Amino acid sequence: MKIIFAAYNACIRTLKEGLALCGEGHNVIFIQRELANRGMIYALPLLSFYDGSKEHYVAKLKGYSGIDIIHVHNEPSWLGYLAKEAHPGVPVVFDAHDLNAVRDDSVDADEVRSMNVCDAVIFPSNGYRDYCLNEFKDIFTTLKDKPTEVIYSMCNEFMMNLPPLPRVGGIVYQGGTYVFVNYRDYRSLADELRKRNIVFYIYHANKDETKDYADTGAVCMPTLPYLDLLRNLSRFDWGLVGSPVKSRQWDTAMPNKMFDYIAAGIPCLVYQAEEAAEFVTRHGLGVVVESLDEIPQIYNQHEYYRKIVQQKRHELTMEGQVNKILDIYNGLLDNRQAGQR
Repeated sequence: MKIIFAAYNACIRTLKEGLALCGEGHNVIFIQRELANRGMIYALPLLSFYDGSKEHYVAKLKGYSGIDIIHVHNEPSWLGYLAKEAHPGVPVVFDAHDLNAVRDDSVDADEVRSMNVCDAVIFPSNGYRDYCLNEFKDIFTTLKDKPTEVIYSMCNEFMMNLPPLPRVGGIVYQGGTYVFVNYRDYRSLADELRKRNIVFYIYHANKDETKDYADTGAVCMPTLPYLDLLRNLSRFDWGLVGSPVKSRQWDTAMPNKMFDYIAAGIPCLVYQAEEAAEFVTRHGLGVVVESLDEIPQIYNQHEYYRKIVQQKRHELTMEGQVNKILDIYNGLLDNRQAGQR
């Protein structure tokens, strides 16, 4: 198949899915304003960039012919319905992994429009899909009538084979630590771990965030290219999945960071993240705690769970999910062919 992967800042989830499809022999064209992980540029076979405007995005899409599928990754969500306008006869898959509907229960006009006009929707978790199908059924009115699928943000097989680095111990968290978003503010958690004599390391999504954590006791690590980050995650005893603040966003999340920890071979420590907790428990990939007070009690179990993670991580890859993506594509193409008869 000839597939366009369309994004704004192409995140690592976008690249993981696209690379898995490339591995199956499909021609994937990555179109984006920017790559969130520029170090991955050499792994991608065919890239094209636009200036970030809607006009240039549409023009860029119209410049391609013979496309079988357009697979759009939000956000922004206007990428979806504009892809449909650019190629009305081409099936468009909307990969809805960052929705305001889930984050803050708000109605975003672009999300509504894309969810309703695109031909199929892929979600990052069961919680995301269930919430949209149930709580927003009167707004995402066509969602119940179209194909949907859940694709977890698992790493690619080659990411499991990076050489590990020497252990430094401690608990690590990588990702957004924005103090202006309550469920992403980890200062109180860092302070609580300091009081328990547990070292908390953070790889911030943005190096500017480090100044907010200077007095918490957290060790702020440098921002790294993605594959270097995976190698460095192997140093730690636990990878934190969750938040000090209970939220729907975290309870329905199956974040990239969890699968990055797994790829790096370290166990997950889950706190206030329901779907992730169920997954980690089912696969034996770490420990779920109900209170930070439990962490010192379970801390030394990391060696036991590390062995399980390193045994099972090769079963939990994006390549293992790629057939679910292809089933969505093939179903849409079959319907298009039937409609043309």
